[in-house]
Amino acid sequence: MKKTIILLTIILISLNVKGQMYVGGFFLNSQQAVDEAVDTLMLGGHTSISGFLWIGEEIFAEPAVIWDLSGFSIIDSVGFIHIENTDSLETLNGLENINAFDNSTLTIRNNRDLISIASLSNAAFPRMGSSIDSNVRIKDNPKLTSLEGLNQLTEVGGQLRINENELLEDISALSNLGYVGDLMSLSELAGTSLDGLENIVDGEFSFFLFKCPNLTDISALSNWDTLNDCHIFDMPVVSDLSPLNGITIGFQNGNDAEYGGVSVSRSPLVANIPVFNYFDNRLHRFVLEDLPSLQISGLTISIERVTRCTIDNIAVDSFAFPGLLWCSQMKIRNNPNLVRYEMTALLGSTGDLNDPRGPTFEIDNNAVLRSIIGAPDLHGAGLEITNNPELKLIDGFTNLQNGFLRIAHNEHIDLITGFENLEHLLSASFSFGRIDSIQDFNTVKKITDLLFLYQCEGLSKLPNFDSLRVIGSLILSNSEITELSAETFPMLDTVHTNFSLYELPFIDSIVLPPALRYLRSVESSTSCLTLINLPQLKYIGGLDAIEYVNSSIELKGLSNLEEAPGVCQVIRLEEAFLGEVLLEDNVDEFNEIDLVVEHCDLLSSSTETTTTGLEVEVYPNPVSDQLYFKVGQEDIERIEVLDLQGQKLGNYINSGEEYLDFSPFSAGIYFVRFINDQGKFSTSKVVKMDSN
Repeated sequence: MKKTIILLTIILISLNVKGQMYVGGFFLNSQQAVDEAVDTLMLGGHTSISGFLWIGEEIFAEPAVIWDLSGFSIIDSVGFIHIENTDSLETLNGLENINAFDNSTLTIRNNRDLISIASLSNAAFPRMGSSIDSNVRIKDNPKLTSLEGLNQLTEVGGQLRINENELLEDISALSNLGYVGDLMSLSELAGTSLDGLENIVDGEFSFFLFKCPNLTDISALSNWDTLNDCHIFDMPVVSDLSPLNGITIGFQNGNDAEYGGVSVSRSPLVANIPVFNYFDNRLHRFVLEDLPSLQISGLTISIERVTRCTIDNIAVDSFAFPGLLWCSQMKIRNNPNLVRYEMTALLGSTGDLNDPRGPTFEIDNNAVLRSIIGAPDLHGAGLEITNNPELKLIDGFTNLQNGFLRIAHNEHIDLITGFENLEHLLSASFSFGRIDSIQDFNTVKKITDLLFLYQCEGLSKLPNFDSLRVIGSLILSNSEITELSAETFPMLDTVHTNFSLYELPFIDSIVLPPALRYLRSVESSTSCLTLINLPQLKYIGGLDAIEYVNSSIELKGLSNLEEAPGVCQVIRLEEAFLGEVLLEDNVDEFNEIDLVVEHCDLLSSSTETTTTGLEVEVYPNPVSDQLYFKVGQEDIERIEVLDLQGQKLGNYINSGEEYLDFSPFSAGIYFVRFINDQGKFSTSKVVKMDSN
């Protein structure tokens, strides 16, 4: 047993001879923990640490109070260093003898009193460029003024992040840096230039530059060759971005192509846009936003394909994408000087020009925009054209297919035209503003969802949809339409949900599409035919062609309606009529189902008298002068005289006489209706002869 103990002691000593690596790492969140770690290293004679050296505390904990690292001067290499969330630590003195970071990670962040990292000047960072997982993060050290200490940093295979160090003026210690592999993010730098970054000529990384309040000079970037992305935003004083000219955005990554993005935004003094080269002439994202000093006439952007493009609040009068073949989403918004927007090339649907998915174009709130000229071969697009107060002309969408239109809140558009070959739309909406004329929709065969006209002044007549056969819903409301004729929708035979007209003060005639046979709603709670508050409407035609109704019909607020041929036929469809007729606030003849049916019966039959329980006998019939009537036990309250079209010619309060003077009426056939105080009525067909 004694021999075994001696052997074990010898093994322990051999493992702790001076110069041996300490296998493992340290998490040190107090000065006491630091001192104990130093004692452990000194006791074991260790000069290197294989794992991590974490000094500080987790980010969401209270800062670790640590002020002295001098005991670590015995260490010459470490796996990686993480110095985070400390209080009272002003320098990294004690780390000056470290000459290698074996595991390629350096993090220094949230150290409220750290002034200098110069003690890292001997560090060689030998593996920083070997892996995309090698990262350098210098963040939120409010008293740090210089990156002196990173002088020997030559490669960062992963990410270089230098952010939120509000007094950091000098990054020139990075002048030996020649390669960044994945990302560079610079923000809240206090300096006026980016001197120190001029030698990065290798790397295809994403570059982010933002919130640097004093930065005016980016000339150090003029040697850069290739980036995956370039994003510059919230830069208050930089104006010249020309040092970025010639940089290629995107690259070939093995068998895969990387298509990056470009954005320049919220930078009030930027006066020019870099002229980039685009790998494979393609981008994932292109954004110009909130650049009020970008005084360029005729901005031209040369690219063939871009997934998302936003042009928002830039001071240019026009711009074009002359070679653009494809765009998934484009937003043209808030551009105060933009007068004309022309899509000067073919814009396909997606990356695959045969892909049926469509792009969307949002053209919104451009104060002086007067014309929008579409690309003739734009396919599958959604167009939202809104809040452009000076817009007068929309034209040139000759072959638009499988898209949607939303044109709203534009004060006065003279003409919407140029849709000559359009065959299929998902929806078309025109609302809130004056539109004088809409043309060239005569080739549309199908509108899947909705044709919507709401609060449009000026437009008295819809364009003729000569080829339209199928529509989801038609809603016309609060506009100046005066008629809906048989020529408007001559081929329309299917309405899936609702045919609705309401609050149209000037319309006097409605003729349902002559080919329409079915009034249906896919939602049982939705009326399939809705005519509401049409005070000038006198005639409803086309009901006599309807063969099937599966939901309600609403006729309300038709105070001057005179004729609705076929309304009774619809009511009497029996098994083919699965809804109900809702009548309210109409002219008397169309205010109750019984009256409607009785009115129709008289117009269409030879029956002399119809009644709802009131017995009245009239004589003589034919009549020349006085028409006498005899009533049973009930009193007559009023008498109405109607012509064959149902138009009311006279309305008389019964004065107690038992005759009605018919001499003022010309020869012909009339209907005389007698009504008591309970609403019961009796109507007689009367033939009037000439008075001799």
